[in-house]
Amino acid sequence: MKIEHIGFNVTHPTEMGEWYAENFDLKIVHKLNIPPYNHYLANEHGAVMLELYYSPTDEVLDFLKMDPLVVHIAFATDDPDGDKRNLISAGATLLNENHFEDNSLLITMRDPWGFPFQLCRRSLSILKKMIK
Repeated sequence: MKIEHIGFNVTHPTEMGEWYAENFDLKIVHKLNIPPYNHYLANEHGAVMLELYYSPTDEVLDFLKMDPLVVHIAFATDDPDGDKRNLISAGATLLNENHFEDNSLLITMRDPWGFPFQLCRRSLSILKKMIK
């Protein structure tokens, strides 16, 4: 088996889906314009999808009250500082930056709706380490 998608019940799936598509080079591969407004986003490889939807009868987590280490999405990038600047201009907020001895960098941020994400530059991909 392999992961097909990871889904989050959020209050603004349409706006969030468009924001992530525009700012992370993701493609909206499927969407519903009626409740629950599912938006499936995929990266250029199409290996895994992110699903955003709104189901008011189910719990919507208050991401602003949660530590970002409880749940977040991480994006690999070769230019974390440039991406950070662009995302702040697009409405994201910076939470923290962690620099590591091996030159890896994790930048933790929140999108305009409070959902946490990380920008990751690793000296060696965790998946590549696993394959070695």
